[in-house]
Amino acid sequence: LDSPEVTSKILGDRPNTYTFTKAMAEELVVTEGAGLPICIVRPSIVVSTWKEPVPGWVDNLNGPTGLFLIAGIGVMRTAVVIEEMRCDAVPVDTCANLTLVAAWETHRAYSQGRKDVMVYNHISGNAVPLTWGEIYNTAKEHLMKNPLEGMVWFPGGSFKHNHTINRLQEMVLHELPAHLTEIGRAHV
Repeated sequence: LDSPEVTSKILGDRPNTYTFTKAMAEELVVTEGAGLPICIVRPSIVVSTWKEPVPGWVDNLNGPTGLFLIAGIGVMRTAVVIEEMRCDAVPVDTCANLTLVAAWETHRAYSQGRKDVMVYNHISGNAVPLTWGEIYNTAKEHLMKNPLEGMVWFPGGSFKHNHTINRLQEMVLHELPAHLTEIGRAHV
């Protein structure tokens, strides 16, 4: 099953398994929920809160949060990222608010005879045009002022555009230190 040819056949026009499985889930909701007042909320990348319960709150390491953590403690030193590319992310509290409003609006519309499935796309788009480079520089600035506990290396590193150069840097900056640490632990 771990075959690019089989995967390509299954995915069809979809760019990856993530979008494929999301489409499958939405189709399941639509077909199995026929006759029910349902809607679909599609957020882009979900990040920490904007305002509620407090600005910046997050309770998981999913998405960019996990990357910020491993970069902040110095474990991730290199990555393939185009700094000029915009990051389309939305705060989790705005996602929660949209979900509540979408449910209310779906109920209201259904009560008035509307039976189609409404889809709500929640994106930042051009409203908050932050680039990955700007996010990285902001995170780095805050990490210098507020270092994380458990740092193994000074926060830093850089982005690469070339996958081969990045892979070489991963071997030197990620894998070699990990192997040396394991060797050191084995002799203790």
